[in-house]
Amino acid sequence: MSNSINRLLLLCDWFAPGYRAGGPITSCVNLTRLLSNQCELRIVTGSKDLGDTNSYAGVTPNQWTNWESSTQVLYGTSKHHLRGAVFSAAREFQPRAVYLNSMFSWKTCILPALFQRRLGDARIVLAPRGMLKASALQHRPLRKKLWLTTMRMLGLDRRIIFHATSPAEQAEIQTIFGKQAKTVVLPNVPRSPVAELPFVEKMSNHLRLAFVGRWHPIKNLLLVLQVLKNQTFDCQFEIIGPQEDGEYSAKCQAAIHELPANIQ
Repeated sequence: MSNSINRLLLLCDWFAPGYRAGGPITSCVNLTRLLSNQCELRIVTGSKDLGDTNSYAGVTPNQWTNWESSTQVLYGTSKHHLRGAVFSAAREFQPRAVYLNSMFSWKTCILPALFQRRLGDARIVLAPRGMLKASALQHRPLRKKLWLTTMRMLGLDRRIIFHATSPAEQAEIQTIFGKQAKTVVLPNVPRSPVAELPFVEKMSNHLRLAFVGRWHPIKNLLLVLQVLKNQTFDCQFEIIGPQEDGEYSAKCQAAIHELPANIQ
């Protein structure tokens, strides 16, 4: 095996072929493709997509799988995660760094952060992925406040390098953990560019919109629907994504039923 300085262990709740968790999956996939030729990379992730009860089709859980001929991925079941799949991978792989792609996940952030010694001498890099925004902290606030307080009390935050994707996220990290928090600002890795984009002709007084994302308060779908309610132009609006928050989804459905006939 190559020198440990070239080894990275990435922990995430969801990875390809999953898609329902949206941005976090895209971020991990793009990061993996970027780094696959620069370091030896392994990923420990879940075996199911967000909201699914069955494992990914064509994937054998709890064993290393070759992904895109460049990266080894372990799609672990819930029980396998809790039995130490993350720590077993760290012990066998001996990575130079462990990347936590979450802020409040029990399996891929909280446990690894609490038991950092079981990860060996690896540096811990944590990407909050927008979960420290004030709007995000309003959901399940007691649980989140408890974990953030625990991190500060135990000094875990001082042994972590935070990956912020923007100066705004860096400010959110420092608001929680103080100006002394070690942060690196690096934008999300974009997808490979498309060779040619199709041309779509714009018709006068007609708009086609698409929303791709979770039906969740932090995505602000309800605001878009409320704005469209008062418009007079013709609009075709496609909404694509899982209804993750039942109460919020019900409000969106009610708003949809109140739309005028020119909004489809």
